[in-house]
Amino acid sequence: MPILLNMASKLEYRAKDVICQIEQSSAPPTKQRLQNAAIELLSKWVEKGGKRDELLRALQARHLTEPAEVVSTAIQQEPGLADSFTFTTIDNEGGDIQLGEGDIQLSLPPGALGEETCEVVTVKVPNHAPEVTCDEDEVQASPPVLCTPSGLTFDEPVKLTFPHCTSLDKITDESEVILYTSHGTADYTQEKLSRKDFTITDDSVVVNVRHFSLFRIGMKKIGGVKLGFLPLHKLVMPPSRKPILRVIFYHKYKRNESKIYKEYEQLNQEFCKAAPPTEVLMNTLNEDLTIVCSDGRKEINGKITHTNLRGKKSNRTEFELDFCKEYGSKNIRITLFQGSNELESSLFDVLMQEPEPTIPQQVAPDPSLTRSFEGCGTTQEENLKLVELSEEIPHTSVFKLSLKLGFSNAKAMRFVDTNTRGAVVGTMGTLQMLHEWLKKTEPQLRNETLEQALMYCELAEVAEIEVFTYVPVDVHEEDEAEQSTSTRLVQKPGFEGSTSSGLGMVSFKNRHYRLDRTTKSQRDINGRFSLTN
Repeated sequence: MPILLNMASKLEYRAKDVICQIEQSSAPPTKQRLQNAAIELLSKWVEKGGKRDELLRALQARHLTEPAEVVSTAIQQEPGLADSFTFTTIDNEGGDIQLGEGDIQLSLPPGALGEETCEVVTVKVPNHAPEVTCDEDEVQASPPVLCTPSGLTFDEPVKLTFPHCTSLDKITDESEVILYTSHGTADYTQEKLSRKDFTITDDSVVVNVRHFSLFRIGMKKIGGVKLGFLPLHKLVMPPSRKPILRVIFYHKYKRNESKIYKEYEQLNQEFCKAAPPTEVLMNTLNEDLTIVCSDGRKEINGKITHTNLRGKKSNRTEFELDFCKEYGSKNIRITLFQGSNELESSLFDVLMQEPEPTIPQQVAPDPSLTRSFEGCGTTQEENLKLVELSEEIPHTSVFKLSLKLGFSNAKAMRFVDTNTRGAVVGTMGTLQMLHEWLKKTEPQLRNETLEQALMYCELAEVAEIEVFTYVPVDVHEEDEAEQSTSTRLVQKPGFEGSTSSGLGMVSFKNRHYRLDRTTKSQRDINGRFSLTN
């Protein structure tokens, strides 16, 4: 009963609320009745907006280890919290706890806690923590780390390891490490650490603490800061064929890439990475950043002021790209400068998915738009050459070649996936791509179109393979019933004079033809220009 009353006060219930809940039954206050009353009170508390973090703090304050472990397990299993929350139970013998891949670690030596003391210890990177107001020559070098039970003190120093965003070779004897501490309020206390109170390596800084609270690390008089660099673009090519490349720079411990992706998902904006996130080492945050975007034909300059670099969690700049009509891939180079000093240069491909054509259901499709040349088959020799061609085309060029031949981004990916389904990379997807391309290409354009596409993909040797033998035939079949007149040329051997027969005679290259009147239904390929006997 005392424990339940104490818990109720921490959850903002009055003692009489607990008594009333228990006395709803006339039976004696057994353990089961007390448990039922506790569950009922917690249910009402949740309905009023109670959160598990608050419940965990209440359980930790009362040193209720088992319930605290249950609540901590539930929090850790929450989707998206696996890398930002962890817990363990530690007693007088000490213990270690690490978050995520070990970037954040907490180590309690034996004797840090008193005799017969057992605590559920949690380590968390909160999404919303009070910001630190930094001095002009100071940077926020670590993420916020919340250790609970807040206010818990130790008899021996406890080691807390943070990742940091500075460059070790830029740290000098004059550099300062500052530990910020907050007990759940917007106000921080700061402590300049002496050399014996911290250890710094390439990617981490270890500090000694004697109590639990919300911690941050600041650094002064350092010569380099690491920022994240992430280029994004939309998945589908816009009608203008001028997509926007969005380049985002962010402080890694204020706004990381996972938060950026989540924000775009919430806005229903389909953006994809043009390149993986990259670390950029800035010499200083007191100088503007210049971004140069080049596609090989033109350069576009952008700039982020040093005040925005220092003051904002992230900054972005946008570049309008200009795509040609027939292709959705472009090589882009982003180069970063501070003054005349080049910081970073990144080369990547921007691959845009072509929009799928849509036909309104109420309008019948235009036959000319859905024209297919599937009936224009290939000979056995041409089929063998197609197989040979598919084997000569490198797998790494299939995606680019598919786009050049007019397939959508999704189709091109399917051809690539078909090639890689087996234990070894095959050519089935390439052959499928060539056959589907045949069905939608006019026979007289096949050789030229394929050669241009192969040359575009820098496959000059493959382009020398001539696959299709096209014989132009200018024959238009007409309705048998339609009668109209036309002429045919018939050679009359031995004719030397200028007399005429039928419609007359004509001479061409010392051969003589007679013009006969025929009907359209009588014409055929050989009869239009036939020699006389």
